[in-house]
Parts: sequence; C-alpha cells; structure tokens
Amino acid sequence: EARLDAELLVAHAIGLSRLQLFLELERPISSAELDRARDLLVRRGRREPTAYITGKREFYGRDFVVRDGALIPRPETELLVDHGRELLGERGGEARVADLGTGSGCLAVTLALELKDARVWGTDVSTDAIELARENAQRLEAEVDFRAADGVDGLSAIVKEQGVPFDLVVSNPPYIEASESDALAPEVREYEPEVALFAPDGEPDYWVRALLD
Repeated sequence: EARLDAELLVAHAIGLSRLQLFLELERPISSAELDRARDLLVRRGRREPTAYITGKREFYGRDFVVRDGALIPRPETELLVDHGRELLGERGGEARVADLGTGSGCLAVTLALELKDARVWGTDVSTDAIELARENAQRLEAEVDFRAADGVDGLSAIVKEQGVPFDLVVSNPPYIEASESDALAPEVREYEPEVALFAPDGEPDYWVRALLD
C-alpha cells in the first residue's frame, strides 16, 4: 500500500497517470516537480489520505472527484452496484433508485450510468456533499437528482412528491459507534467527516431500522 500511495502521489505531482509513470521511467524530473512530489509525500506521512491529496478516487472503473467534505469511496461499496444491477437489470422498464447519504455521489452516479433506464435520486444532509455529487454527475454525464435532505425523511418527501415508491434504496450510511473512534486509522479518524462515519445516537443499526420503519 505504501508503494502504491507513493506511485500515485509522484505521478500526480508530475502530471502523469500511474501507468504513464511506469512508461516514462527515463523521463527527467525537474526540481519543481521534485519539490511538489516531496510536499505531497510529507502530507501523506502526516496520514492525510491519498485520495484527498490527489483529489480523486477510482470507483467502478471511473474517476470521482473527492474532497474532505465527503467520505472517500471504498472498493467494497462497489458490491452495492453489483447487487443493484443484479436486482434491477433483468426486470426491464424504468426503475426508481435512491441513494441515501450519497456523499461523493459514487453510488448514485454509477447506478445511473450502469442502469440506463433508471431514474436516480441522491440525498445527503451535507450541502457540501451534494455540491460534490453534482460535480461528479456533471463530469461523468450522469442524470441524477441530488437533494440536500435529512435521512429517511428526505426519501419520504421524494416518494410523496412523485407518488410512486422506490424500486431500490442503496446506502453506505454512518454505522461506527463513537466509542470505537480510537480504533480507526488516523486517515479515517482525523480527516474524513464525522457525520459520514459515526452512527446517529451511537446505534450502528439506526439506518436499517429507519428504512424498515
């Protein structure tokens, strides 16, 4: 992981992709590029996440812009896209999909692109996250209706407005108990937003129960 981070940061510092870095191993490095790379590596040494330093993270084969106002997309969250495609891919017709706590918009945008006939909404209590999600949707040319809304009440408002329930609700909600914060890696505990990490009222199953209710 350390080697991967170093490669990503050096490539970012000199304006190349990681693949291009390997293809141009004989390329001379200027002193300015060296200084930029050193600065980025110092930031990583302070445990700042690589994705926040480079401003991007790959998710489901696409680059998403990330900032410190939203959770960094995780590879395991891609499983939700796989399940969504499996559940809705063979039914035909228009599907209605909601992403609760959309963050960077990685789930909502990806599902909108992978499920061509789907109408997708994304909600988040953070206006910074909604702004970021809209930026990602625009960059990747995905049609998603993003709304700043609080939890399940936001989804209920959309259902009431549209008059039709959702066919699929996906979410990667905050589920960590606040008492477990010391066990988190510094990259997570010190840099990622608390509202995206820690379960409301300290109850890890809060959102599951809220959705079922």
